[in-house]
Amino acid sequence: MLLEGEDLPALMARVKAEMGPGARIIKAEKVRTGGVAGFFARERYELTVEVPEPETARRPAGRG
Repeated sequence: MLLEGEDLPALMARVKAEMGPGARIIKAEKVRTGGVAGFFARERYELTVEVPEPETARRPAGRG
């Protein structure tokens, strides 16, 4: 999953809040876009996140 935003601490808090404590940040990059010759460029962050499967999905179905 890829998340984008302008504030790194806010993105990290979002990962924890939305995806749980088992989510891992695989890659974090600062990206600059726009501007002229490096001036007036906007900086933002991109986080690549690995989200584990829910515990119930990994267990085999029991007999009923």
